Amino acid sequence: MAIYAIIFAAFIIFTGSKSKRFRWIAGSLHALSHVFVGFLIFWGAAYLCITVFGLVPKSVTQYLVAAPMIMIAAWFAGSILMGLYLWISLNVFREHTTEAFSALRISDWKGFLRMHLCPNGEHEVYFVGIRTVPRQWRRKATAAAGPEWINNDARTEPARLEDYVKIRP
Repeated sequence: MAIYAIIFAAFIIFTGSKSKRFRWIAGSLHALSHVFVGFLIFWGAAYLCITVFGLVPKSVTQYLVAAPMIMIAAWFAGSILMGLYLWISLNVFREHTTEAFSALRISDWKGFLRMHLCPNGEHEVYFVGIRTVPRQWRRKATAAAGPEWINNDARTEPARLEDYVKIRP
């Protein structure tokens, strides 16, 4: 029973919404769907092993045959459930924007934060980004230190995409 409490707690914590109501309802439904699908997969693998393959119930052979079936089915089903959860929470409830966007694997629009900590205690934060990821490369002419291959695509130069933010102490 403790494993189910841990699963539910993990999904509720993952939901991490500003709304406690959404966190509890969506996290619980998400956890319940994974537990239910996990049960169906376990039951289906046991059913196949016993009725179709004729293995002795609760034998080592049944466990060894069922384990790969359970792992493969759980991998696919868990991935589909997670994708559905992110799709619904993003498109219906406007939640999990970071997780849903990172799961799209879009090759362009990469960026990072550049922070400058000033002696007076202020923080300057810049968002530096690349709108298009380099797709053309050329070998560097000299053997100087640094990367062997360099960008040959002018569209991909990094740029400060937003004005900086100054945070005062």
